[in-house]
Amino acid sequence: MNFLFRYNMNSYWYEKIDFLKQKYPECSFHTEPLLPKNEYDGIITNDFSEKDSDDFENIKIVFIPFAGVNHINTDLFIKKNIILSNSHGNGKIVAEKAVALLFALSNKLIEYHNDLKEGIWHGFTVKKSTDDSWESISGSTVSVLGTGEIGKNIAKYLKPFDVKIIGFKKNTENYDKTLFDEITNDIMYAVKESDIIFLCLPSTKDTENIITKKELDLMKEKFLINVGRGNLINERDLYNALLSENIKGFASDVWFNYPEKHGYCLPSSYPITLFRNVVVSPHVGGYTKKAVKSGIDYCIESISDFIEKGTPQKTVDLKNKY
Repeated sequence: MNFLFRYNMNSYWYEKIDFLKQKYPECSFHTEPLLPKNEYDGIITNDFSEKDSDDFENIKIVFIPFAGVNHINTDLFIKKNIILSNSHGNGKIVAEKAVALLFALSNKLIEYHNDLKEGIWHGFTVKKSTDDSWESISGSTVSVLGTGEIGKNIAKYLKPFDVKIIGFKKNTENYDKTLFDEITNDIMYAVKESDIIFLCLPSTKDTENIITKKELDLMKEKFLINVGRGNLINERDLYNALLSENIKGFASDVWFNYPEKHGYCLPSSYPITLFRNVVVSPHVGGYTKKAVKSGIDYCIESISDFIEKGTPQKTVDLKNKY
């Protein structure tokens, strides 16, 4: 088998490619297209177009070394009978970021920090009432919308805080009962029953705008944290909920607007970042050295599985795009 790595390579990628070369001497692994394109069986890339499918006419599998595949034309893969495999190696790292966003929100870390820099105090020191206090999550009910690697690790990290955890997924039959106390496929139930809602679903035709005014109207006493994709939430409805104080707090690492290359860009078309009960992060949940290495490791293991077993670690559902 012949594989082409067409990705932003770093020294760790080259180290792992050397590992593959030693383990599978019968295969070839290239970082430049040294062979005719029609001789490659697999390609590691961040995108794959119709032109690519014509150029690499005998390609059997495409590896995307990260989780999100909503930018991929999966109809093309169905048409050409190509396997699409993505990487879930950084799930526990993104989950850590999600939990950090929750604590920044519930602990009012940003608000207190910014105020104290200006000499503004909170709490017992200045005889403020408990209406001004931060909020412990102990004893809360948490809904995790999306029970993949990120969702499972969020549940794992929060278990020691004596919380009840409800998972939301399509198939309610199989789930880890050591992590989730309950599983539902009813999003309104998940929102109604919880004090804290985590969004970690993929972006698909079924999940776009899964949170709208109807769900947000139930969040006056709830925190919402998004580490899935920006379009899981209706942007205008979110702004209106914040404006009308109909949501206790919102934190997000994923957004509605992104800069082109290195340009300036606000994350939303609405002034969401001006609210005191909002914590923002520039889509860096998987942007750590450990996360990058974990993603590469997962991809390399998937290549190994494909060579040895004919199937990678994870095969994307091409119809549902996850």
